[in-house]
Amino acid sequence: MSEEDIKTDTPLPYTSAIRWLGFGGGALAILCVLSGVIMLLMKSAEKEVPALMSQIPLVLLPVAFMLLMAAIYLAVRRRRAS
Repeated sequence: MSEEDIKTDTPLPYTSAIRWLGFGGGALAILCVLSGVIMLLMKSAEKEVPALMSQIPLVLLPVAFMLLMAAIYLAVRRRRAS
């Protein structure tokens, strides 16, 4: 195999989708963890926890998981295509 065969300037497929899905899923997961920790700290300080704060992890954590799974799926497809 020559050096020209190895070097290609074509971009890999799904690169930007993987990046955005991974960033979005990670950001949502961090938001859920922070919300959960703040909620536990408020409970330990015997303060009233808003209902929305307890709903954020319940709703967004599965969404973050699905986004990260989609990023992994696209990364596997890209790996097989190259």
